[in-house]
Amino acid sequence: KTEGLVTPIQGARALTALAMASASTRAVVDDVLAHASSRAEEAVLLKEVAARSKSLDTDETASDLQKLADKIRGKPLRWLVENTTAYGNEYGHGIKQSYKDSCMPAIKLVAEAEVDPLFALELHDPTYSVADEEKRELESEGGVAVARDDYEHGRGTRDHELLFVLGRELDARTNVIARANFDDAMMDRMVQLLDDGEDIPLRIAADGDLVAHSVIAVDAHRENGERYIRVHDPWTGQSAWFRDVDVLHGNLFPTDRGVPRHVTHVYLLEP
Repeated sequence: KTEGLVTPIQGARALTALAMASASTRAVVDDVLAHASSRAEEAVLLKEVAARSKSLDTDETASDLQKLADKIRGKPLRWLVENTTAYGNEYGHGIKQSYKDSCMPAIKLVAEAEVDPLFALELHDPTYSVADEEKRELESEGGVAVARDDYEHGRGTRDHELLFVLGRELDARTNVIARANFDDAMMDRMVQLLDDGEDIPLRIAADGDLVAHSVIAVDAHRENGERYIRVHDPWTGQSAWFRDVDVLHGNLFPTDRGVPRHVTHVYLLEP
């Protein structure tokens, strides 16, 4: 996919929704697209239409589309990439978890922002408290928020539950794949979803299921006959590229929290 911009599948979803929308909704979309100052702006606006495809004919959606158009009008491509994504990229940090055990709430925010450009802009607004939202999400599923360096206390969310919530919010089916079921066909499906603009949460752990952590795959590309997966780590706020075979077979993360990790679960958020 193209960072921060619309994928072919998202574009098709937007156009399908517009074909079934009311004349007044189509007029709103036509107007914001007509006043866009670049193809990149048009792409971001179409991505927002795709995100609202199930609720396009509402006053709230019309208002939000106009709000997004006003916020991004005249902005250069780099600004659009920086501000309508939430993972670490070449231009800077993405979402960095605020608490020791808030990795899953942090990647939930990343996934929601990657679908909805207006929400991504909100996350980048200095007045928006990412920490407060992480704490709310963490405690809603049984977690306890403590400082990042408090290794004696705190508790993460109940396994998987917050990602099932994410699936429902994104109107997707959360398909949990355990490590025992990893194979090339599953990796093919992961790459297809990433190409379509669907991000993929991953649970990683050290041997013995120790030091569990949640990260999120956000992109895929091909180079010299190999496939690479871009994975955002909310502990560092940065992302890195890994060969698909390394994701599949466990050579994934020596993070600054210590020991190397391997993937224990993949969460396919399937439309």
